[in-house]
Amino acid sequence: MASSNTSHMFTGLINGTSYTFWVRAVNAAGNGVAASVAATLTVVVSNITGLPATVRTGMSLGLSGIVQPANATNKNINWTVHDAGSTWAYFTRNVLYTFMPGTVIIQASITDGLGTGLNYLQYFEITVSDFAPFIEMVWVPSGSFHMGRELGTGSDVTPVHLVTLNGYYMGKYPVTQELYLEVMGNDPSNNSNPWFFDVLYCLK
Repeated sequence: MASSNTSHMFTGLINGTSYTFWVRAVNAAGNGVAASVAATLTVVVSNITGLPATVRTGMSLGLSGIVQPANATNKNINWTVHDAGSTWAYFTRNVLYTFMPGTVIIQASITDGLGTGLNYLQYFEITVSDFAPFIEMVWVPSGSFHMGRELGTGSDVTPVHLVTLNGYYMGKYPVTQELYLEVMGNDPSNNSNPWFFDVLYCLK
């Protein structure tokens, strides 16, 4: 231990360990009253690295950054979407999902990463690039048809009415799970809200 009139420097202390120090002022007037000081040695976080700069739309990305220094006391990273932009990005269990091209800003936080109850925060900008395999499409010309039914009672009755649609393209073949996985990067076949994922696929 080295000391001066106003400070002390200790060596050999163990990271994350709590210590209690007894201090007493000593001066020309005599010895002061002894008092205890409790402290926990903390190595603060200085940086987080190891995140990709780009990701493909629809692909899930598990994030596990590298905390520096390696002997930091607290290294558990919490990931959140700070700004999804146009990407529709969200996190589930530290896995990032993106659906549209654009830029997403990710926030990494480490509780008490700076010691004394202060969290360490760092932001990362990830570019989400578009991707889609070749899907053969066919042109459906514009036309009109009658929709509805007169049978039933109450809300079951939908009056027959004329519907006119503009021409549009439609996939020539049904969308398989394999194709959906290739385009979107995930398989929502067991999801309770498949319509939502159908819309996301069409937006691609």
